[in-house]
Amino acid sequence: PGVVMITVGLISVLLASVAMSSDGELAGSFTDLNDVTVKGMFGLNAARMAWSGAEDGFEVEEEPVCTQQTMDPEGRGLHVIFKSAKGDILSSSSLASIDKAQQAIMESTGFTDYCLMTEGMEEGSCAAATSVLNVAAAAATNDDSCYCARAWGATSCAASDMEFDYAVVGIQDEDAREAPFHHLCHNGSSVDYDSADYCDMSLGILRTQAMGRDWDCDTLASGYARTSFRFGMPLKGYDCYGHGDAEDDEMTKDQIKDEEQDELMYDWAKLELMPSLISIKEDVEASNSDVSMYFYGPSVIGYFLAQDLQYLSLSICLVGMVLWIQTDSLWLTFCGLFEILISFPLGLFVWYIILGEGYITYLMYNGLFIILGIGADDIFVLVDAWKQSKLQPLHISGSLETRFAWAYNRAASAMLATSLTTCAAFAACAFTPIWDISCFGVVNGVMVLCDYLLVITWLPAAIIIYEKYLVCCCPFCSPSKIVGLLPCCKSAGPKTAPAPDAKEAPPVDSDESKAGEDGETAVASTGIAEQGRWLERFFEGPFADFIIAFRFQILAVFGVLFVASTGTWIALLKADSEATAMFGEDHFYTQTMDIKAKEFGISSGGGWPIMCTMHFGLDDSNPWDPNGAHPAEINDGDTAGKPHFVKKEVTIEAFSTACAAFHAKLDELGETPTISYDCWTDDFIRWADRRGIDYAGATGSTLVGYVTDWRDDAGSGGWANVTAMDEDGRYQENTGFLVDSDSITFSFASFTSLMDATNPNDFSFDNMWRVHDALELSLAAAEKASGLSGGIQSCLFYDWMVAGRVFLRSAVENTAIALSIALAVILTMTKNWKVTLISFASLMCVLSFVFFLMVAAGWKINVLESIDISIASGMAVDFVLHLAHSYNHQHGNSEQRTRSALGEMGISILSGFGTTMFACCALFMTQLLWFKLFGCFIAMLICSSVCTAMIGMMALLAAFGPDEGEAVINFPGTKK
Repeated sequence: PGVVMITVGLISVLLASVAMSSDGELAGSFTDLNDVTVKGMFGLNAARMAWSGAEDGFEVEEEPVCTQQTMDPEGRGLHVIFKSAKGDILSSSSLASIDKAQQAIMESTGFTDYCLMTEGMEEGSCAAATSVLNVAAAAATNDDSCYCARAWGATSCAASDMEFDYAVVGIQDEDAREAPFHHLCHNGSSVDYDSADYCDMSLGILRTQAMGRDWDCDTLASGYARTSFRFGMPLKGYDCYGHGDAEDDEMTKDQIKDEEQDELMYDWAKLELMPSLISIKEDVEASNSDVSMYFYGPSVIGYFLAQDLQYLSLSICLVGMVLWIQTDSLWLTFCGLFEILISFPLGLFVWYIILGEGYITYLMYNGLFIILGIGADDIFVLVDAWKQSKLQPLHISGSLETRFAWAYNRAASAMLATSLTTCAAFAACAFTPIWDISCFGVVNGVMVLCDYLLVITWLPAAIIIYEKYLVCCCPFCSPSKIVGLLPCCKSAGPKTAPAPDAKEAPPVDSDESKAGEDGETAVASTGIAEQGRWLERFFEGPFADFIIAFRFQILAVFGVLFVASTGTWIALLKADSEATAMFGEDHFYTQTMDIKAKEFGISSGGGWPIMCTMHFGLDDSNPWDPNGAHPAEINDGDTAGKPHFVKKEVTIEAFSTACAAFHAKLDELGETPTISYDCWTDDFIRWADRRGIDYAGATGSTLVGYVTDWRDDAGSGGWANVTAMDEDGRYQENTGFLVDSDSITFSFASFTSLMDATNPNDFSFDNMWRVHDALELSLAAAEKASGLSGGIQSCLFYDWMVAGRVFLRSAVENTAIALSIALAVILTMTKNWKVTLISFASLMCVLSFVFFLMVAAGWKINVLESIDISIASGMAVDFVLHLAHSYNHQHGNSEQRTRSALGEMGISILSGFGTTMFACCALFMTQLLWFKLFGCFIAMLICSSVCTAMIGMMALLAAFGPDEGEAVINFPGTKK
């Protein structure tokens, strides 16, 4: 046993160390990249990047920045929103609170090491935040940098480093700030960039970023203000930053240094900035009851993820406590916890090293809590079998070897059956086209398999070592021995009783009779019989009496519940329409994102309409290829893949006609709120008419010359002035084209839909598919009117729209696969058709109850629920299989076998239920809904499973289960 423990332990630790040292990144995809609708969306994105980024090819070369902290990486800012409950965020007290928060943030640990600097700034300085306070601080001087301050009528120029005290410009003086605020509100609301001068355009940007949509320009009353801090690269100690993405997964030394800087910034944000922000938030809200502070930025999710993972230690402690009480051994407790916890990095080893994956999903961390319950359950089965071997006849209990053989054979087959079914449920997830669910399935399936291999190698060796060398050591390492040391417990005496009548000798052909020839029992040899633990006596006695006596009444109750629950979830369990929220509705981060969307969206008029696109030039059967990019990279925008073009020339007249027909049909269907749309050919026609260019009928290189001249024209009548392309990137993203030497190869236009990006209620799957169908009809009308063919229509929500369909389909398919495997395993293990049918009926009952509870909780099928449903059958079958396996090994009629199975397996099931519930208790305390909802699901599953297996299934076995030797199936090659 010592050799086994050392060998298995060293191999496990080595593989786990390799896995944990791998530099995997947390990421997500959450869509089916093989779906042609999704490919159409990503194909458009890739072609649009080519249009907006470069004239030739698909690569946009960017020079690295080599001046410390002067590059502002996209998406790296910190944004702080302030809310006034009274609706007066510009009051003196509110502005003082904003000033206080801004100063505290800039003085937080490490801020000056990561903030953005402008050229020529001294080390330790930071660029001024984008804030409403900067408007109050803007002022008139003769310095050109303060040109806009003169136009806005302020009194002094704003400094741009963190030492500047905003209070000096008179925040408390309402008259001093009234003029610039009025100017900001009125002129900053203008979207007419054609006529706006530079200052008013700057005001428009500042208002969008710093003030909420509810700002009243007459009274200056507003409920919201936002301050944005920018971070800068390269960091101190690094020469440059911005060397582009790696090609073919081979990173250059410079790219590695870029990644190191990214990690340093995110680690600082998670470990230093986030705790400071939470402390500042508490201080601001405590000092001013009218002001609430919200924030978002880098590592917010990572911070709360790290916080929630700390609850894992609580789960481990609770599970360890149950293991210690149940095994009655500190040695076995620590060995069991090692076996459980090492399984997770072993699963990662397969994912990272063998499969070569570089990313991992957030869903993975749910596996830590899963394995705590599954692993502890296997430990209880083996340890209980070992303890029960001591109560068997002498030919079993007489020696360490015979005890071990009996317990190991009994437990290993039961654990194999449950591990196979659970592993199969996870493996079914691995074939889901959504990468995140596939990753979860692979890692957790391997994790369950590794746990099984350890529980049949490492743990049995630990049991033997404990029994041979440690059982009499350390009286304080055993709960029962500690209790025995108490004065009130010393007179309890040994756990023995006068010998009852000798047990009935086992049948001649049974496994027990073959374990020894003389058939002598422990009772006959000693005259004293050791009794089982009190829970074993309870389950075999009063509990079994209840089940047997009221079996038909119990079955009637379960029958009614099964019919009612099945009808309910079939009618009401539907696919969800929204993305799973990261946090609950009352969490400040959720509230922050809601405020951001509603108060600081792009459209100052309220709402953010989704633009949908029509495009020609891509292969409509296969418009896009990931080009070797990882699904997580595609979703995160690190790469856009490669569009598949087809050689189809697009003419000016045809595309302009297509745009008009598409919009007309969309308007006829009531799916667009505007009379305008973004179609580049309409602007080209106006430009050509102004220039007197006869474009009609132009083809080949002549047409290409015209459209490229128009694209590049920045003259008085050129496109840049007609559409403000240089100032308004929105238009540029919404329509454009690509050309080769002699034709227009790709062309796209955008149309406003009724979908509002700031309104989650719009994104039901019914709404999304309704828009999709309307766009399909509009595309058909456009092709008919223009003579073009092979067009594609897409909206930016198509990836999620398709994912919702995949979630529902994969949940059904994975459940069917897992149930089929479970049925096969039960039949193979029991070799009894009656036991198999009863077990399978019980499993279906568990699933029905779980699905009903999901409906009762208001759940719909989303990514997490899809995983829950997929693994439900694999996890629900554990208790059913354990009892079926135990029943199958008992002697006598159905009632006797039911009683014996409850006595043998009841305590293991109760212990497994306890450890799983303890793991769930920790999940209930987390903030991320991924964990909290998963804990709720596991609690639903484990409660339904234990009640159905221990009560409903055992009542069914007592009433209709086979007597010994009945309904046995003799498979070919097995002994009859």
